[in-house]
Amino acid sequence: MTSEATEAVVEGPKFQLEHILGARSNINGGLCTLNDEIVYQAATHLVIQNVATKSQRLVESGEITAMAVNPARGLIGAAEKGTGVVKFYDSATLQCKRKLIHESMFDILHISMSKDATRCLVLGGPPDYNLTMWDMERSTAYASIRLTTITKKEIISADVSPTDRALVSVIGNKLIRLFMVSMNGKFVSVKTNLKAEARNYSAQTWLASSGELVVGTEASETGSLVVMGGKDKPLGQVLVPG
Repeated sequence: MTSEATEAVVEGPKFQLEHILGARSNINGGLCTLNDEIVYQAATHLVIQNVATKSQRLVESGEITAMAVNPARGLIGAAEKGTGVVKFYDSATLQCKRKLIHESMFDILHISMSKDATRCLVLGGPPDYNLTMWDMERSTAYASIRLTTITKKEIISADVSPTDRALVSVIGNKLIRLFMVSMNGKFVSVKTNLKAEARNYSAQTWLASSGELVVGTEASETGSLVVMGGKDKPLGQVLVPG
């Protein structure tokens, strides 16, 4: 006579993640405002937190190297480390709506969407620092340039003007460069009257109200600001000491 032993399977309680403490700090654009919410990454999730109620909505993701949002279209863009992929999520449904796949780059330093969300500027990491403007509606590369062909300096970030989706800024170590993206898909350098001495530029933002570009230096260099005119103004500069 034989007997067969059976193992009893006991199901434990099921847990659902609802709130995450902390945030990753080494992400370009890693803290974004989206209407009445803020967006950032913590652990292995994108966190969309309501400013008033402190409630969180979570999206599981890989390690993120760069983020951007478009409040008008309710889009959240996130570049995943080592993949060359930028995913765009609908902020209402948290579903991935679109992917941009960069076969020539693995790590992405910075992403920026135009105000109407029809263009997305993507800056790849070293050694090539490939800069690509994407047509988001067609998911195709509209223009591309290898920045190491025009400078050997370290690149930090690239951004699209909110008043002109063809106007692009690039900053880095002792570097501020402006480009216009032409109709035939070329990055054309824009001359400026920048007179500030060479500095290590660490951050930039375009002012939607005036079309001016504000560039900041590292704290070790007194944290000065350089304010440059927009497309319809002289592209000179005003140095605001720290």
